[in-house]
Amino acid sequence: MVRIPCCLRTRSGACPSGWAGRAVQGVPVGGGLRVDAAELRASAGFARTAGEELGGPVDAALRDNSVATARLAGWSIGPALERIGADWAPALAALRARLADTAASLEAAAQGHEWTDHSVAELMTGTAAR
Repeated sequence: MVRIPCCLRTRSGACPSGWAGRAVQGVPVGGGLRVDAAELRASAGFARTAGEELGGPVDAALRDNSVATARLAGWSIGPALERIGADWAPALAALRARLADTAASLEAAAQGHEWTDHSVAELMTGTAAR
């Protein structure tokens, strides 16, 4: 647990946010919260790649299921196999879409953190556009 310092102290030294000195779990010791945009981008790349690489095996499995369903059409297992393919196809498509959305969100978060860091640095150094 780390105690978070208040960055908005008033002239009297009081913390208007009420956060000064509160223990917060999960915050790295000795520093506070730090976001690494490169880590976010690496995670975005992993999610994007996983979704893309999932496409081939999923398509092949659904194709194989369709072939097996057609060949077993007269058997009692045929309709059950068809339902399996019909049930899994949208779920797997949703998984791929979710991975793509996650990648986009992580990339946007990285960009947002970099923008914020840049803006704060400009304000602190007095180089911000007025």
